[in-house]
Amino acid sequence: TGEDRINYLHNQSTANFQSLGEGQ
Repeated sequence: TGEDRINYLHNQSTANFQSLGEGQ
């Protein structure tokens, strides 16, 4: 569903942000 996609994208963005933070 559209909501599932939104949740997926949100989770991906959060994971990317966390990875960038760890990289620094």
